Amino acid sequence: MSQALLLRRRREIEERHGRALSQVNDLVESQGKVSRQLAEDMDSLQLHG
Repeated sequence: MSQALLLRRRREIEERHGRALSQVNDLVESQGKVSRQLAEDMDSLQLHG
């Protein structure tokens, strides 16, 4: 493979990797929000239950 082709492939892979990491970070963040909301709901139930 030519050097230019290798560089282009590497850039494509790095872009995909960056997008995947971004998606993982978004999932982790939303999971944290869900966990916090659940904890708040549980606290609320215990207070009023």
